[in-house]
Parts: sequence; structure tokens; C-alpha cells
Amino acid sequence: MNDRPNYYAVLPASVRYDQRLRPNAKLLYAEITSLCNANGCCTAQNDYFSELYGVSKKTITELVGQLSASGYIKVEVIRDEKGQVLGRNIFLPAEDTEAADPPPKNRGTSPENSGDLPRKIGAPSPEKSGVYKRRILQERINTPVAPKKGPEESTDCWQRYAGDDGELLQALRDFEALRNRRKKPMVERSKKLLLGRLDKLSRGSREVKIAMLETAILRCWDTVYPLRSEVAPQKPQEGDDEIWE
Repeated sequence: MNDRPNYYAVLPASVRYDQRLRPNAKLLYAEITSLCNANGCCTAQNDYFSELYGVSKKTITELVGQLSASGYIKVEVIRDEKGQVLGRNIFLPAEDTEAADPPPKNRGTSPENSGDLPRKIGAPSPEKSGVYKRRILQERINTPVAPKKGPEESTDCWQRYAGDDGELLQALRDFEALRNRRKKPMVERSKKLLLGRLDKLSRGSREVKIAMLETAILRCWDTVYPLRSEVAPQKPQEGDDEIWE
């Protein structure tokens, strides 16, 4: 990425007129496009956007999650060689910058609360923030899990669920690796409960499933929660206790 953002940003009609998105999410999308390199990758982290717009990191996390759940960005979790989460990359699908969906009937109406994220003058570029002082390894860590009932049972549980979706399969394995590092390994029953929870909360959307798993990994949660959830409960709620096995 360049030392400073580009002089222009891209906000396609598909994003601009998407009534599912909060106005600030649309503004954040435009900022992400201005920070992307030639490969369509933005390496800026939440602390950079938080300082840039003067809002909390939690707010940025919610906006990024909304864009990811709507399919406008792809979030990749970055870990070091020990499996520790260091940050994330944001990718823009090539078709996003070319999409031009027909505007809704209220095209001429300004969105409510639009423009309520004033950009700070002189805010440092993400390359100068502390997180970029470290060397980030791009490879994902796939930690093998020793199953109790057979040599292939653990892998097959995720494989049967994800099918040919390699990204979803990797996210499931990464979440299981997090549980192992936290000394809370998942038994077969808790895996099935997690998959059922993913289906229920995502309503069948693979993008939402991946976003929930990546959010849980970044925040070191023991299960997944809806993307708009404020915080994870400190203790498992009634009905979720099996997932914490």
C-alpha cells in the first residue's frame, strides 16, 4: 500500500443505494477503496480507521462486518507462525467497482445521518501506526486436531459441512485451532452445535458465516455471535453451554 491514501475513492451505485447498509458503512467502503493497492487489498486496521474518523474500534468492527456480510468486501484473518491473530486484510471483489445496480425510487434522497464521520486533517497513514511495525505473515495456520473417535472424524465434520467451499472450511479449522490454544478443545457434539448456530444466525449466508467465524477469532470468543451483537457474554447463556465444552 502507498504511504498515503489515494486522492479519490470509489463508491459504486450498488453500495451507495443499498438500504441495508448504515450511512457510515458506505463512507468506510469508499475509504477502503482509496487505501487499496494494485491487487485490491487494504491492509489498514481498525485502530487506523478509528483514529481517522474519531470513533470507537467497536464501531469500525461493526461497519466492516456489515460490509462483509453484504458481500462488498472479503476479510482475511492474518496470523503469525504460532497461530496468534495479528490483524486482517480487506479485499475488494473486482466486480464491486464496476457494479451499477438501478437506483431505488428515492435516489434523490440523502441517507439519514450521512456524512457524520468527519475526516481528521493530518491523521497518520496506516503504514505509520504501531501494528505495521511488526512483520505480518500471510500464511494461515492449520493446526491438526487429534480426534477421539477416529483419525479422520474431526476433519470430516468440517469437510462435510463446507463441501467445496475452501474459505469456509479454513475459517472453521482456524476457529477450532483458537479453541485448542485456549485449552477449550471442541468435542464432536460441540462442533455440531456450532454448525447449527452458524446456520441459524446466518440464515444460510456463507459470507455471514465466514464473517462471524473471523470476528470470533479476532476477539478470542468461544463461539459465534450475530454480527451486530455489542459484546460476547462473559459466560455461556442458557442453551449455549454445550458449545463451551
